[in-house]
Amino acid sequence: MYLLNRIRITRYNKIHYKESYNDKRIDYCKNRGLIYAITLIGHFYGKDPKKSAYKNGIIYLQEKLNEEENLPKVSKAEIKTAMRPYRKRKHSLKIPVVIERIVTNTIDIIHSTPALHQQCMEMNHAYVKLYNVRHLPCYRFLIGSLMKHLDIIHGAMVDNATIRDLYNTLSGNHRLCEK
Repeated sequence: MYLLNRIRITRYNKIHYKESYNDKRIDYCKNRGLIYAITLIGHFYGKDPKKSAYKNGIIYLQEKLNEEENLPKVSKAEIKTAMRPYRKRKHSLKIPVVIERIVTNTIDIIHSTPALHQQCMEMNHAYVKLYNVRHLPCYRFLIGSLMKHLDIIHGAMVDNATIRDLYNTLSGNHRLCEK
């Protein structure tokens, strides 16, 4: 049985979140690093040659996540929502509660295979050059777009909100990719 537990963040308040003339509202959010990593996993571990590497990666990651017996099951929809949390029609973000498990297991799968790790590091270095930073931790590489939005609104979160706990957990993970 799958429980679709997602947190929705609606539009930012226009008055409180202004940065000079740029309005800090929710814009398009797509975790390109996570999409790339799951596609790599599907390309390497894919069982069905008729399906794309993207779909095979989602299936393999779902199998790995659901191997653990005591934890709730993760659906494909939650994995897809973790990759593309933006909802255009409502101008909001939907974040699955299990996003930390999804990202952590993706990192573990990538790090367990040297070929995957090498390809992921090459893409990470391309992102580093694009954003002019010294090094991107795995979490920032995989879900950097989502973290950017959460960084903007973290001051306005209620103290006992689920999203605050999720933000603190995600921002506290600074696992660097090995060289």
